[in-house]
Amino acid sequence: METQIAIAQNKAIAGGLTPGDTAGFPITLTQPGRYVLTSNLYPPPNVHGIEIEAFDVTIDLNGFLLQGGGLARFGIIGKEVHTVSIQNGTIALFDGAGILGGNSWTVENMRISVNGDSGIRLGQFGRVKKYPYPQQL
Repeated sequence: METQIAIAQNKAIAGGLTPGDTAGFPITLTQPGRYVLTSNLYPPPNVHGIEIEAFDVTIDLNGFLLQGGGLARFGIIGKEVHTVSIQNGTIALFDGAGILGGNSWTVENMRISVNGDSGIRLGQFGRVKKYPYPQQL
């Protein structure tokens, strides 16, 4: 069974979520696995929110918000890693892209809005899954 690692604002400030993750932002994910937000995240100006350095990572925002206040750089970045899934939340108000990913990334059930560069930029074979609206009664 895959282990889940909880991510919250206080854990980001403390650091140590994965080996090499220093205190504060960006949260640096250096190991494969499933990461689940348990609070909103607010990185400060001029840094990324989450930096992925491992293949085979899933980030479940779990309905929470990753918000850059208009001055943080990228919401989630991992240009050199592949097979990543980002799901179930909102990324907003970053100076750069909300998500800047590598090849074979999947982004699903996400709201990406008001980012300075672009919403989502993915490498080859990247997919953004759009869920249908519920049927009208």
